[in-house]
Amino acid sequence: MEMGVRQIIGYFLAYAVDIARGLFKMERLVVHTEIEIPVVDIPRIGKVHGPMDFLTSPAAGGLSMGSSPIKRELMVIRYSHVAI
Repeated sequence: MEMGVRQIIGYFLAYAVDIARGLFKMERLVVHTEIEIPVVDIPRIGKVHGPMDFLTSPAAGGLSMGSSPIKRELMVIRYSHVAI
């Protein structure tokens, strides 16, 4: 996949994950890039393996992710006309 396309997909997934965190109450949902997967047999496709370009999953742990006070302050400054 070309780098320019990967960046666009990455931005899209980052915003989608940010929205999904609120909708599904999954604060620890994250996007990983280039994750190596073992051989998996997919019906009617066959065996696939190698690096996945993108993978979304919940992260282990208990700390909140993506909702720091600094980020909220920057969002208020950037989007001052939108109630957060």
